[in-house]
Amino acid sequence: FYFSLSLGGLIGSFGILLAGPFLFKFNKLLSADFLLVLFFIVLGFWFHLEKFKFKRILTALFCMVIFGFYIFGFFKNNDEFSLRNFYGIYQIKVKNNLKSLYNGTTLHGSQDLSAPKKPLAYYHYTSPIGEILRKNDFKNMASIGLGVGNLLAYGKPDQTWDIIEIDPVVINIAKNHFSYIKNCPSKLNFMVGDGRII
Repeated sequence: FYFSLSLGGLIGSFGILLAGPFLFKFNKLLSADFLLVLFFIVLGFWFHLEKFKFKRILTALFCMVIFGFYIFGFFKNNDEFSLRNFYGIYQIKVKNNLKSLYNGTTLHGSQDLSAPKKPLAYYHYTSPIGEILRKNDFKNMASIGLGVGNLLAYGKPDQTWDIIEIDPVVINIAKNHFSYIKNCPSKLNFMVGDGRII
């Protein structure tokens, strides 16, 4: 009993930590867990309802429910982009001309597709950082964390920005799916690593 319990924990841990990120580019482990639970419920019905007259019909209906859940919940993914790596699950969602980058449920920046040069989220024009950058002409700037590049909306032609980002995937996302980097007239230096060390 204890060996089986330990073995199950080992297999489950392997699935979540190693197989899950390799098999799924977005977070569908919860759907997979539900499917597994439903599978064992059906298995239980099959072996423990021997005297039940409509056992096969009930099991078939239950299988149809599982299959429907599988199709709807497991493959449903309306994101423009999704990727999973060591740092989390990145998703780009577009709704009403607003393109946003999420890591799990945390918003990492947005861009208004109808006004692509306008900074949004924490860096809008009336935010504290927005007011400081609009009222001062700094020659050298440093930013720890890139997100989608909202801060670069304040970049000026005579400025140099050092951008420190721990995850190179975020740099690729900002370059390929958002236009703040492309629209920034400043000289940009990207550094990959921990901002506490660089």
